Amino acid sequence: MSIDEIINNPEIFNKLVSKVYEQIKNDIIIKRLDGIEELTRTTYDHVVLIWEKLADIESKILKSYEISENYSKQLYEINKRLEEIEKILQEHSKRLEEMNKALLDHSKILEEHSKRLEELEKALREHSKFLEEHSKRLEEMNKVLLEHTKLLEEHSRKFDEVNKRLEEHNKILMEHAKVIEELVKSIGEFKDYVDKRFTRLEIMFNSFTSRAGHHIEKTMLELYKEGLILHGINASNIKHGFIESKKKGKKYEVDFYETNDYIYIFEIKNLCDDTAAIEQLENRKEAFEENFPGKKVKMFLVCNSIQDKIKELAESEGIVVITGNVFMLSD
Repeated sequence: MSIDEIINNPEIFNKLVSKVYEQIKNDIIIKRLDGIEELTRTTYDHVVLIWEKLADIESKILKSYEISENYSKQLYEINKRLEEIEKILQEHSKRLEEMNKALLDHSKILEEHSKRLEELEKALREHSKFLEEHSKRLEEMNKVLLEHTKLLEEHSRKFDEVNKRLEEHNKILMEHAKVIEELVKSIGEFKDYVDKRFTRLEIMFNSFTSRAGHHIEKTMLELYKEGLILHGINASNIKHGFIESKKKGKKYEVDFYETNDYIYIFEIKNLCDDTAAIEQLENRKEAFEENFPGKKVKMFLVCNSIQDKIKELAESEGIVVITGNVFMLSD
């Protein structure tokens, strides 16, 4: 047993105190008796002194008894105090039990908290994994964005270059538009001029047949020389002559103009309302091709007025039509 248990138990404590007291008393008496025996053995003379000493011893014993009684009283007080301490300890034990219960409750709460913390730790680990994956994806997306940025910068540069080129083209187109407007004005003025000239000549040619004379042909070529110039032909260089077809055994009167690459043949009419002019040009073309193999022949039909269908037919045959008026059959 521990010292605290002995002190807290009054019965054990009292027994222990009584035993200690008896032992002390016996030890003292035995020691004194031993001394007396030794004294009696040594000398009889000292007996009186021994009895005196015994008297002293008895008085001392009485004193020690008194002292033991005082000790017992003190022990009694100590016992009371111990009882009070025991009550206090009981109260403390109760409090400790309550505290133990509270600690148990706290331990349970701490266990629950530990479980929750473990779950949170697992969740945090999973979140850390997700964050790592997201960081990797973000890095990849950042690389892709950098590549896209470079491509966009290149595209922006190219767009700037294209924009500059478009601005230059726009300026050129604006200049072309101005030139086209001037050309349209010139063509309109030329058309007005041709209309006026045609009106004057129409009065002069109303009395003639479908085919005009040689001098009238010259006049018509001079009239439509601006239209011929548009095709690269100078009307003053057109010659009048004859071409013979050995295959057909015929000789044709013809107006023509020759260059290094081409032979231009012309049929000049006041009025074209049938296919006769087309047939005449084709016959003369065959004759020129027969006599000048390897030379390209271009056909021109120059007339004051032409029927719309005859014009379409002529152009389908590769004939260039220069006219002042196109009319329909109802006209």
